[in-house]
Order: sequence, then structure tokens, then C-alpha cells
Amino acid sequence: MISFELTEPSFDKKKTTEYELSVLLGADSLSYCIIDKTNRVLSVVKCDFPEDSEDKGYADRLETVILRNVQLQQPYRTIYVGVFNLTSTLVPTRLYNEEENATYLEKMLPLTGEYEVRTDSLTTAGAEHVYALEDSLSKVLKSYFGGAEIIHSSTALYKGVRRLAQENEGKCIFLNVRQEAIQITFFDNGELVFYNAFTYSSSKDFIYYVMLIYDQFGLKPDTTPIHLSGELMEDSEVYHLIYRYIRHLKLVEPPEWIELSGQWVNRPQYWFYDLFCLGLMKI
Repeated sequence: MISFELTEPSFDKKKTTEYELSVLLGADSLSYCIIDKTNRVLSVVKCDFPEDSEDKGYADRLETVILRNVQLQQPYRTIYVGVFNLTSTLVPTRLYNEEENATYLEKMLPLTGEYEVRTDSLTTAGAEHVYALEDSLSKVLKSYFGGAEIIHSSTALYKGVRRLAQENEGKCIFLNVRQEAIQITFFDNGELVFYNAFTYSSSKDFIYYVMLIYDQFGLKPDTTPIHLSGELMEDSEVYHLIYRYIRHLKLVEPPEWIELSGQWVNRPQYWFYDLFCLGLMKI
């Protein structure tokens, strides 16, 4: 089911080989955007996984969505795929040993089934981002997005928010909200101090994790701002609760490396910030 779609009149389905495709995989949805050579966003679509496939595995549900969306089956000049899951961790580069990849993850939680352990380098953070990718999912991605650059979506998100952090002196926190989790990144003068993702089931859980970062690092809610992106409505209970505790709350602006048309006025641009960040992999 398509829950969001905005496509420009200038989009030409016959010219996909000239376009760039970014695909972001969540727990129960897939979002994608198509960008032309001038970095103009031509189309953004969010597809929720069909309810009638809940008894199927993740890879099968993903394949169903791909087969129902013609644009995902076209050839593109460049394809980036961002996979979001909680089976990931940051390891300082100075301590990183490739042979210990699985061990880093198993310290967090037991890994079941067939999977491969992958690593994205966060050079500017002095860290390696280690994460697991199920073999069944990898097979589907290679089948439909052959030649794509596959990364953990948090790797691209880090690249995006770091650029924003460098524009803001002092301490700042970035929250990216997904249906299944909240991603929290804390910078001090543009340098990464903390990153983690947490699942939440209520607004109280949500604000607990936010305030935990303030307490852990001795931050003051009235002086350390929060930059917010992701799937969160401004009239939601969670949004109002954050604003109650953190008065300096800012919605993240669209990345400067893309161009959005006037159709996006009064549209939730910040919803797709992590999707747009996938395009940073070419910079």
C-alpha cells in the first residue's frame, strides 16, 4: 500500500537510466526517491508492507512490495539501498578487527538464522559501523537492485547530521524517528560523541530515552537544542511531550545537496531526511 507519493510532472519513466534511485528499508515499509543529474528530487514514495503477508518472512514481504511498484524494477544510473535494523554497533577504528565482526554483534544479542556481517566505515568519527544482514534479504536486494551500494541507513544519516552539526557551534542532539525506533546522535562542536537507536512503544518510552542522553552527558534541556527528523507529526503526543521538556526544538531542513520543488511547500519534508541522506554516499 502506498501511504505517501509525490512525483514531479518532469519525471520521465523512459529516462530512468539517467536517474539516481535511493531505497530505504524499514521494519514494515519501504521508501524510495528518484533524483535527476541536477539533484532535483523527481519522486518520493513510501510503501507500507501489505498486511496479508504478515505470516511471510521479511525478504518475501519486501519482494511483494517491489513487484507491486514498477519504478523499483527499472534500470537506474546509480542505486543506493539503506537497510535499517537494530542489529548494529559502532566499534572504534583503533580497536576494530574484521575477524571479530560477528563477536561485536553477538555481545549485544544472539544472531539467529543465516546472515552476513557487514561494515561501513565512518572515517570522520574514527569508527566502524558493524551490522548484520540476513542472507534472504541480501538475495532479494541483489536480485532486484544488482550493482547497488548497500549500507546501513544510520551510516548515511550520520553523514547528513554531521554536516548540520558542523554548522552549529557547541552541543546539539539529532533525533530521527522511525516507526519502530528512535535514532539519537549527539555532537559536541561537530564531533560525534554518541549514537544509538532504541525501540519504543509509548510517548513515555520516547521521552525517557531522550532525557537519558541529557542526564548521561550533563546537558541542559534549556540550552542544548534538538534537531528533529523522521516520521513524527507536529500534532502528535510525542512531539508535544518533547517540546514540553526541550524548548529548543527544530525541524531539520531538507539537505542542501538536493532540490525540492514548490510542491513540497507545507509537506512534511523532514519525514524523509534519512532517505535523502542516502545520496550523500556519492559525495
